[in-house]
Amino acid sequence: MKLYKLREKLVSGTFFTLVCLSSMLVSVGLGLSDSPKRATYAAAITENAEADDSMNHAASITEMPFFKGMPVWDEALIAELGKPSSGPSTSRIVEAATPSMQPSPTQTAVPPDVSPTMKPSVKPAVKPTDKPSAKPTDKPAKKPVQIASSAPKILIYHSHNRESYYPELKKGTKDASSKTINVTMVGKRLSASLEKLGISTVHETTDYPSTVPKFNYAYSYKYSKQIVKEALSDHKELTFLFDIHRDSQKRKKTTAEINGSSYAKILFVIGQRNPNWEENKAFAMELHEAINAKYPGLSRGVLTKGAGTGNAEFNQSLSTQSLVVEIGGIENTLEENYRAADVLAEVINDLYGYTILASAAKK
Repeated sequence: MKLYKLREKLVSGTFFTLVCLSSMLVSVGLGLSDSPKRATYAAAITENAEADDSMNHAASITEMPFFKGMPVWDEALIAELGKPSSGPSTSRIVEAATPSMQPSPTQTAVPPDVSPTMKPSVKPAVKPTDKPSAKPTDKPAKKPVQIASSAPKILIYHSHNRESYYPELKKGTKDASSKTINVTMVGKRLSASLEKLGISTVHETTDYPSTVPKFNYAYSYKYSKQIVKEALSDHKELTFLFDIHRDSQKRKKTTAEINGSSYAKILFVIGQRNPNWEENKAFAMELHEAINAKYPGLSRGVLTKGAGTGNAEFNQSLSTQSLVVEIGGIENTLEENYRAADVLAEVINDLYGYTILASAAKK
Protein backbone atom coordinates (compact mmCIF):
# COMPACT_ATOMS: atom_id res chain seq x y z
CA MET A 1 0.00 0.00 0.00
CA LYS A 2 2.80 2.30 0.87
CA LEU A 3 4.59 1.47 -2.36
CA TYR A 4 1.50 2.23 -4.37
CA LYS A 5 1.03 5.60 -2.74
CA LEU A 6 4.69 6.41 -3.24
CA ARG A 7 4.49 5.60 -6.99
CA GLU A 8 1.34 7.67 -7.28
CA LYS A 9 3.04 10.61 -5.70
CA LEU A 10 6.04 10.28 -7.96
CA VAL A 11 3.88 10.08 -11.08
CA SER A 12 1.77 12.99 -9.99
CA GLY A 13 4.87 15.05 -9.17
CA THR A 14 6.53 14.28 -12.47
CA PHE A 15 3.41 15.11 -14.41
CA PHE A 16 3.03 18.32 -12.53
CA THR A 17 6.61 19.18 -13.23
CA LEU A 18 6.19 18.44 -16.90
CA VAL A 19 3.03 20.48 -17.05
CA CYS A 20 4.73 23.41 -15.40
CA LEU A 21 7.72 23.16 -17.66
CA SER A 22 5.53 22.95 -20.75
CA SER A 23 3.49 25.93 -19.59
CA MET A 24 6.66 27.93 -19.11
CA LEU A 25 7.93 27.05 -22.51
CA VAL A 26 4.61 27.85 -24.12
CA SER A 27 4.55 31.20 -22.36
CA VAL A 28 8.07 32.01 -23.45
CA GLY A 29 7.27 31.01 -27.04
CA LEU A 30 4.11 33.08 -27.11
CA GLY A 31 5.97 36.01 -25.65
CA LEU A 32 8.67 35.88 -28.25
CA SER A 33 6.27 35.46 -31.13
CA ASP A 34 4.25 38.46 -30.06
CA SER A 35 7.25 40.63 -29.19
CA PRO A 36 7.71 43.66 -31.45
CA LYS A 37 11.46 43.34 -30.93
CA ARG A 38 11.78 40.26 -33.15
CA ALA A 39 12.49 42.27 -36.34
CA THR A 40 14.95 44.39 -34.41
CA TYR A 41 16.75 41.32 -33.23
CA ALA A 42 16.84 39.91 -36.78
CA ALA A 43 18.26 43.19 -38.07
CA ALA A 44 20.78 43.27 -35.25
CA ILE A 45 22.07 39.88 -36.33
CA THR A 46 22.85 41.25 -39.79
CA GLU A 47 24.79 44.13 -38.23
CA ASN A 48 26.85 41.77 -36.08
CA ALA A 49 30.44 41.29 -37.18
CA GLU A 50 29.79 37.55 -36.92
CA ALA A 51 26.48 37.64 -38.81
CA ASP A 52 27.10 34.43 -40.74
CA ASP A 53 27.68 32.39 -37.57
CA SER A 54 24.58 33.85 -35.87
CA MET A 55 22.31 33.02 -38.80
CA ASN A 56 23.63 29.49 -39.03
CA HIS A 57 22.99 29.03 -35.33
CA ALA A 58 19.40 30.29 -35.66
CA ALA A 59 18.74 27.85 -38.48
CA SER A 60 20.07 24.89 -36.46
CA ILE A 61 17.70 25.64 -33.61
CA THR A 62 14.63 25.40 -35.78
CA GLU A 63 15.68 21.95 -36.97
CA MET A 64 15.37 20.46 -33.44
CA PRO A 65 12.15 18.42 -33.03
CA PHE A 66 11.46 20.06 -29.70
CA PHE A 67 11.05 23.49 -31.38
CA LYS A 68 8.94 22.45 -34.36
CA GLY A 69 5.62 24.23 -34.41
CA MET A 70 6.96 27.00 -32.19
CA PRO A 71 6.09 30.54 -33.49
CA VAL A 72 9.48 32.08 -32.70
CA TRP A 73 10.86 32.00 -36.30
CA ASP A 74 8.71 31.49 -39.39
CA GLU A 75 10.31 29.43 -42.13
CA ALA A 76 10.35 32.29 -44.68
CA LEU A 77 12.26 34.52 -42.30
CA ILE A 78 14.66 31.71 -41.37
CA ALA A 79 15.27 30.94 -45.07
CA GLU A 80 15.88 34.63 -45.76
CA LEU A 81 18.31 34.95 -42.90
CA GLY A 82 20.00 31.71 -43.86
CA LYS A 83 20.93 33.04 -47.32
CA PRO A 84 24.41 34.51 -47.80
CA SER A 85 24.44 38.30 -47.95
CA SER A 86 24.22 39.50 -51.60
CA GLY A 87 23.95 43.23 -51.03
CA PRO A 88 23.62 45.93 -48.45
CA SER A 89 21.19 45.36 -45.62
CA THR A 90 18.20 47.61 -44.91
CA SER A 91 20.24 49.72 -42.52
CA ARG A 92 23.08 50.06 -45.02
CA ILE A 93 20.70 51.16 -47.79
CA VAL A 94 19.50 53.98 -45.57
CA GLU A 95 23.06 55.00 -44.85
CA ALA A 96 23.97 54.93 -48.56
CA ALA A 97 21.24 57.47 -49.23
CA THR A 98 23.02 59.91 -46.94
CA PRO A 99 25.38 62.11 -48.99
CA SER A 100 28.05 62.13 -46.31
CA MET A 101 28.27 58.36 -46.48
CA GLN A 102 28.66 58.10 -50.27
CA PRO A 103 32.10 57.08 -51.43
CA SER A 104 34.19 59.58 -53.34
CA PRO A 105 34.16 59.02 -57.13
CA THR A 106 37.88 58.33 -56.93
CA GLN A 107 37.54 55.61 -54.25
CA THR A 108 37.87 52.04 -55.43
CA ALA A 109 37.56 50.15 -52.12
CA VAL A 110 34.61 47.78 -51.70
CA PRO A 111 32.14 48.93 -48.99
CA PRO A 112 32.16 46.67 -45.86
CA ASP A 113 28.65 45.33 -46.49
CA VAL A 114 29.37 44.27 -50.10
CA SER A 115 30.59 40.79 -50.77
CA PRO A 116 34.25 40.69 -51.93
CA THR A 117 33.13 38.84 -55.05
CA MET A 118 30.86 41.67 -56.12
CA LYS A 119 31.94 44.75 -58.10
CA PRO A 120 31.61 48.09 -56.28
CA SER A 121 28.44 50.04 -57.04
CA VAL A 122 30.47 53.15 -57.95
CA LYS A 123 32.90 52.76 -60.80
CA PRO A 124 36.35 54.13 -60.06
CA ALA A 125 37.20 57.30 -61.91
CA VAL A 126 39.60 56.98 -64.78
CA LYS A 127 43.03 58.16 -63.76
CA PRO A 128 44.02 61.18 -65.82
CA THR A 129 47.13 60.88 -67.90
CA ASP A 130 49.62 63.53 -68.91
CA LYS A 131 49.45 62.51 -72.55
CA PRO A 132 46.37 63.51 -74.60
CA SER A 133 44.38 60.68 -76.14
CA ALA A 134 44.59 62.31 -79.55
CA LYS A 135 46.92 64.67 -81.24
CA PRO A 136 45.89 68.30 -81.00
CA THR A 137 43.75 69.27 -83.95
CA ASP A 138 44.99 72.88 -83.77
CA LYS A 139 48.61 71.79 -84.46
CA PRO A 140 49.50 72.77 -88.00
CA ALA A 141 50.37 69.92 -90.40
CA LYS A 142 53.91 69.74 -91.74
CA LYS A 143 54.21 71.75 -94.88
CA PRO A 144 56.12 70.22 -97.78
CA VAL A 145 59.51 71.72 -98.51
CA GLN A 146 59.09 74.50 -101.01
CA ILE A 147 61.53 74.72 -103.91
CA ALA A 148 61.26 78.50 -103.53
CA SER A 149 63.48 78.20 -100.45
CA SER A 150 66.38 76.92 -102.61
CA ALA A 151 68.96 79.02 -104.43
CA PRO A 152 67.16 81.63 -106.57
CA LYS A 153 67.38 81.40 -110.35
CA ILE A 154 65.68 84.68 -111.29
CA LEU A 155 66.73 88.28 -110.64
CA ILE A 156 64.16 91.06 -111.05
CA TYR A 157 65.54 94.61 -111.01
CA HIS A 158 64.80 98.11 -112.35
CA SER A 159 67.29 100.38 -114.16
CA HIS A 160 64.62 103.12 -114.24
CA ASN A 161 63.07 102.41 -110.87
CA ARG A 162 60.95 105.59 -110.62
CA GLU A 163 58.98 105.06 -113.83
CA SER A 164 55.29 105.44 -112.92
CA TYR A 165 51.75 105.67 -114.34
CA TYR A 166 49.54 108.73 -114.59
CA PRO A 167 46.34 107.03 -113.35
CA GLU A 168 48.14 106.23 -110.06
CA LEU A 169 49.50 109.74 -109.50
CA LYS A 170 47.93 113.00 -108.43
CA LYS A 171 45.71 114.46 -111.11
CA GLY A 172 47.51 117.05 -113.26
CA THR A 173 50.97 115.55 -112.70
CA LYS A 174 53.15 116.25 -115.74
CA ASP A 175 55.98 113.83 -114.98
CA ALA A 176 55.07 110.14 -114.87
CA SER A 177 57.58 109.30 -112.19
CA SER A 178 57.41 108.69 -108.46
CA LYS A 179 59.67 107.64 -105.61
CA THR A 180 56.97 105.49 -104.02
CA ILE A 181 54.38 104.52 -106.66
CA ASN A 182 56.36 103.12 -109.54
CA VAL A 183 57.47 100.15 -111.61
CA THR A 184 59.12 98.45 -108.63
CA MET A 185 55.59 97.55 -107.48
CA VAL A 186 55.07 95.60 -110.70
CA GLY A 187 58.39 93.86 -110.17
CA LYS A 188 57.27 92.93 -106.68
CA ARG A 189 54.07 91.41 -108.10
CA LEU A 190 56.07 89.38 -110.63
CA SER A 191 58.35 88.10 -107.87
CA ALA A 192 55.41 87.13 -105.67
CA SER A 193 53.67 85.30 -108.53
CA LEU A 194 56.82 83.29 -109.29
CA GLU A 195 57.30 82.45 -105.62
CA LYS A 196 53.75 81.11 -105.46
CA LEU A 197 54.67 78.77 -108.31
CA GLY A 198 57.68 77.55 -106.30
CA ILE A 199 60.33 79.53 -108.23
CA SER A 200 62.69 81.43 -105.97
CA THR A 201 63.59 84.99 -106.97
CA VAL A 202 65.66 87.99 -105.94
CA HIS A 203 63.94 91.37 -106.29
CA GLU A 204 66.25 94.38 -106.34
CA THR A 205 64.56 97.74 -105.61
CA THR A 206 67.44 100.21 -105.19
CA ASP A 207 66.35 103.82 -105.65
CA TYR A 208 69.32 105.20 -107.59
CA PRO A 209 68.40 108.93 -107.49
CA SER A 210 68.57 108.90 -103.69
CA THR A 211 71.45 106.45 -103.18
CA VAL A 212 73.95 107.28 -105.94
CA PRO A 213 76.07 110.37 -105.32
CA LYS A 214 75.69 112.93 -108.13
CA PHE A 215 73.09 110.77 -109.82
CA ASN A 216 72.85 111.14 -113.61
CA TYR A 217 69.88 109.57 -115.39
CA ALA A 218 71.98 108.92 -118.52
CA TYR A 219 74.07 106.47 -116.51
CA SER A 220 71.13 104.45 -115.26
CA TYR A 221 72.30 101.17 -116.86
CA LYS A 222 75.79 101.75 -115.47
CA TYR A 223 74.31 101.94 -111.96
CA SER A 224 72.06 98.95 -112.42
CA LYS A 225 74.86 96.87 -113.95
CA GLN A 226 76.82 97.19 -110.73
CA ILE A 227 73.79 96.03 -108.76
CA VAL A 228 73.31 93.01 -111.07
CA LYS A 229 76.98 92.02 -110.72
CA GLU A 230 76.67 92.14 -106.93
CA ALA A 231 73.56 89.98 -107.08
CA LEU A 232 75.32 87.45 -109.32
CA SER A 233 78.20 87.32 -106.85
CA ASP A 234 75.85 86.74 -103.89
CA HIS A 235 73.63 84.22 -105.70
CA LYS A 236 75.67 81.94 -107.95
CA GLU A 237 72.58 80.20 -109.37
CA LEU A 238 71.03 83.32 -110.93
CA THR A 239 70.40 82.76 -114.64
CA PHE A 240 67.30 84.72 -115.68
CA LEU A 241 67.77 88.51 -115.44
CA PHE A 242 64.65 90.64 -115.99
CA ASP A 243 64.97 94.43 -116.04
CA ILE A 244 61.34 95.59 -115.66
CA HIS A 245 60.36 98.98 -117.18
CA ARG A 246 57.20 100.74 -118.30
CA ASP A 247 56.91 102.10 -121.84
CA SER A 248 56.41 105.78 -122.67
CA GLN A 249 53.63 104.92 -125.18
CA LYS A 250 50.00 105.83 -124.48
CA ARG A 251 47.16 103.53 -123.47
CA LYS A 252 45.88 102.69 -126.94
CA LYS A 253 49.16 101.02 -127.81
CA THR A 254 49.93 99.45 -124.45
CA THR A 255 46.57 97.89 -123.45
CA ALA A 256 44.89 94.61 -124.42
CA GLU A 257 41.31 93.53 -123.74
CA ILE A 258 41.20 89.77 -123.07
CA ASN A 259 38.13 87.87 -121.85
CA GLY A 260 36.51 91.03 -120.52
CA SER A 261 39.58 92.24 -118.59
CA SER A 262 42.16 94.86 -119.52
CA TYR A 263 45.85 93.96 -119.43
CA ALA A 264 48.97 96.06 -119.81
CA LYS A 265 50.84 94.80 -122.85
CA ILE A 266 54.36 93.39 -122.72
CA LEU A 267 57.30 94.34 -124.97
CA PHE A 268 60.78 92.73 -125.00
CA VAL A 269 63.81 94.88 -125.92
CA ILE A 270 67.16 93.50 -127.20
CA GLY A 271 70.38 95.58 -127.58
CA GLN A 272 72.80 94.68 -130.33
CA ARG A 273 75.85 96.02 -128.51
CA ASN A 274 75.84 92.70 -126.68
CA PRO A 275 78.05 90.24 -128.64
CA ASN A 276 75.56 87.43 -127.90
CA TRP A 277 72.44 89.45 -128.61
CA GLU A 278 71.00 86.81 -130.98
CA GLU A 279 70.80 84.30 -128.12
CA ASN A 280 69.06 86.87 -125.97
CA LYS A 281 66.66 87.60 -128.81
CA ALA A 282 65.85 83.89 -129.22
CA PHE A 283 65.03 83.76 -125.52
CA ALA A 284 62.76 86.82 -125.88
CA MET A 285 61.01 85.34 -128.91
CA GLU A 286 60.25 82.15 -127.01
CA LEU A 287 58.53 84.11 -124.24
CA HIS A 288 56.70 86.33 -126.76
CA GLU A 289 55.22 83.36 -128.62
CA ALA A 290 54.24 81.50 -125.45
CA ILE A 291 52.44 84.57 -124.08
CA ASN A 292 50.42 85.16 -127.25
CA ALA A 293 49.58 81.48 -127.52
CA LYS A 294 47.75 81.69 -124.18
CA TYR A 295 46.71 85.37 -124.26
CA PRO A 296 46.53 86.51 -127.89
CA GLY A 297 47.75 90.07 -128.42
CA LEU A 298 49.18 90.51 -124.93
CA SER A 299 52.80 90.59 -126.15
CA ARG A 300 53.76 93.39 -128.54
CA GLY A 301 56.79 91.45 -129.73
CA VAL A 302 60.57 91.86 -129.58
CA LEU A 303 62.18 95.22 -130.31
CA THR A 304 65.85 95.19 -131.39
CA LYS A 305 67.96 98.33 -130.89
CA GLY A 306 71.15 98.84 -132.90
CA ALA A 307 74.55 99.45 -131.42
CA GLY A 308 74.32 103.20 -132.11
CA THR A 309 70.94 103.59 -130.38
CA GLY A 310 71.25 104.63 -126.77
CA ASN A 311 72.85 102.15 -124.41
CA ALA A 312 72.03 99.18 -126.68
CA GLU A 313 73.62 96.70 -124.30
CA PHE A 314 71.16 96.79 -121.39
CA ASN A 315 73.26 94.47 -119.15
CA GLN A 316 72.41 91.62 -121.49
CA SER A 317 76.02 90.58 -121.91
CA LEU A 318 75.86 89.23 -118.33
CA SER A 319 73.56 86.35 -119.38
CA THR A 320 72.03 84.98 -122.56
CA GLN A 321 68.76 84.99 -120.62
CA SER A 322 68.89 88.68 -119.72
CA LEU A 323 66.09 90.93 -121.04
CA VAL A 324 64.57 94.39 -120.83
CA VAL A 325 60.80 93.88 -120.32
CA GLU A 326 58.46 96.83 -120.84
CA ILE A 327 55.16 96.21 -119.00
CA GLY A 328 52.42 98.71 -119.76
CA GLY A 329 52.74 102.42 -120.51
CA ILE A 330 52.26 105.78 -118.83
CA GLU A 331 48.43 105.50 -119.02
CA ASN A 332 47.99 102.00 -117.64
CA THR A 333 46.85 101.26 -114.10
CA LEU A 334 48.72 99.16 -111.55
CA GLU A 335 45.92 96.59 -111.72
CA GLU A 336 46.42 96.16 -115.46
CA ASN A 337 50.17 95.84 -114.93
CA TYR A 338 49.66 93.23 -112.19
CA ARG A 339 47.59 91.09 -114.56
CA ALA A 340 50.39 91.22 -117.11
CA ALA A 341 52.98 90.32 -114.45
CA ASP A 342 50.92 87.27 -113.43
CA VAL A 343 50.81 86.10 -117.06
CA LEU A 344 54.57 86.54 -117.44
CA ALA A 345 55.17 84.47 -114.30
CA GLU A 346 52.81 81.80 -115.60
CA VAL A 347 54.63 81.55 -118.94
CA ILE A 348 58.08 81.50 -117.31
CA ASN A 349 56.89 78.62 -115.18
CA ASP A 350 55.41 76.84 -118.23
CA LEU A 351 58.64 77.10 -120.22
CA TYR A 352 61.33 76.81 -117.58
CA GLY A 353 59.68 75.86 -114.31
CA TYR A 354 60.46 72.16 -114.63
CA THR A 355 64.12 72.85 -115.48
CA ILE A 356 64.48 75.36 -112.63
CA LEU A 357 62.84 73.10 -110.05
CA ALA A 358 64.72 70.01 -111.24
CA SER A 359 68.09 71.74 -111.00
CA ALA A 360 67.18 73.17 -107.59
CA ALA A 361 66.20 69.72 -106.33
CA LYS A 362 69.66 68.35 -107.21
CA LYS A 363 71.40 70.91 -104.98
